[in-house]
Amino acid sequence: MKPFTSRFAQSFACFALFCACLPGFAFAADTAVPAPQDATAIFMQLERDIPSLYLVNGLYLSDAQLKQWIPLLEEFRKTSALKGDRAKTTLADSETNITAALEKELSRNGNASSFKASDIGATAQLLKSRKDIRALMDDREKESRIAAEKVLALLTPAQRGTVEQFVPCFIPPNDFKNPERVGQASADSTLEKVKTYLLNPGILDVLKQRAGHTAAATPATTGAAAFMEIKKRGEPLKAAGLLASLDVTPNQAGQLLPIVREAVKARQIVETEARAIRASAIEPYLRLRDELAQQQPVDKTESEARQLHVKVNMLFQDTEELLTCQVQADRILSADQVAGLANFKPRQSKRGKNPLVEKTRQRSAELLDRGRAMKPGEFQQQKEALCRQFVLACVEDAAKDETAIDTDAEIMRSVGVLEKARSLDGDAFGQSARELTAELCPRRSEPRETLYGWQKHEGDSLEVMEGSTELLFSDAALDVLQKLQK
Repeated sequence: MKPFTSRFAQSFACFALFCACLPGFAFAADTAVPAPQDATAIFMQLERDIPSLYLVNGLYLSDAQLKQWIPLLEEFRKTSALKGDRAKTTLADSETNITAALEKELSRNGNASSFKASDIGATAQLLKSRKDIRALMDDREKESRIAAEKVLALLTPAQRGTVEQFVPCFIPPNDFKNPERVGQASADSTLEKVKTYLLNPGILDVLKQRAGHTAAATPATTGAAAFMEIKKRGEPLKAAGLLASLDVTPNQAGQLLPIVREAVKARQIVETEARAIRASAIEPYLRLRDELAQQQPVDKTESEARQLHVKVNMLFQDTEELLTCQVQADRILSADQVAGLANFKPRQSKRGKNPLVEKTRQRSAELLDRGRAMKPGEFQQQKEALCRQFVLACVEDAAKDETAIDTDAEIMRSVGVLEKARSLDGDAFGQSARELTAELCPRRSEPRETLYGWQKHEGDSLEVMEGSTELLFSDAALDVLQKLQK
């Protein structure tokens, strides 16, 4: 029997490739000013502008430097805006084909025997979209690096030292004196700090004001809204890529659905509360921004803004409900899938499949073939030894902590799956082979040791659920799972 590599994974290898481009596709582009109710986009931009202004205030820029810096920033804003628009157009143009392919392939419910190469007619379009997005990203990164190098070249050695010492926290600690409250040394490269905080079109109005421009200057609305739109459009593709890489079966999808629903509900509650806090933060954030523009931040304003910043961040330190959902999901997935979930990196696989999941499914398929081909007496004598060899090999590959899998229990469970497979006739086995292949794979008896990762947000280290599990607990993944289940 050939390994029952998921038709879903085959069909969506291109999805995984395409969506792999999206996470880093953040533009610092000038876009249409968001509507007043778009508090999240305004909040995000202000959370970038405020630390940018703390750094700028610590540089003591000369008039000559400002006059050279402003044209560089304006040109970067224009080119970034064009590429942001092109990115959104590329996604929009391919959206129809992507949706059609998703509906068509997932509606087949993983029936590997009916899979045909012609069924992925949208592949060429998806690969073209992926290539276009990749080219835009490469151009954007190149232009960002060149512009950042030009800005860095404008700075004196002392100013470069200030940038090197800058840690991108939202508001620097109180024990640093104004206006050079730029924090402590950060591990981030100097060029990356320039890209993020000095190559920020959001502070153009302040730079122009200091350069003596007479025209009315207003804050620029930069890439926050554009990035949010691109990210939103990319989530279904990323979710499809994640589930394809894990070779999630229809039965597993059905078992995961109630867990993911609970997780999505918990996240929606947090997001609703966060939106309200963000909206309330805009007025004090804008007040602090104005004070920084005048190089006269007030302690009271800083304290109010800091409290709201911390309040939002604390909301996104994962709740007990999400941790419970993660443990439950880990026990539905096989150990290799859990390992693949924790290390989801679609760019590392040209076919969009997780190598460990593929290797484990291959072993499982071979064991099913061998077990079904054995004579009754031979099977009775060798079944436990065969399953032990299989389980131990899988455990060695999938679990860093081998005690996380109860090997004796998994050996006996594997024996039961093999016996069930032997009891089926050819047609019944053909229809159930994919599910049996997945069912045979060992499962964890203990949750992952490390449920959290660390994410840096404006200099604050937050303990958060790792990104691929957050993706699994998203509306986009919920939609794919609903289509994938039997």
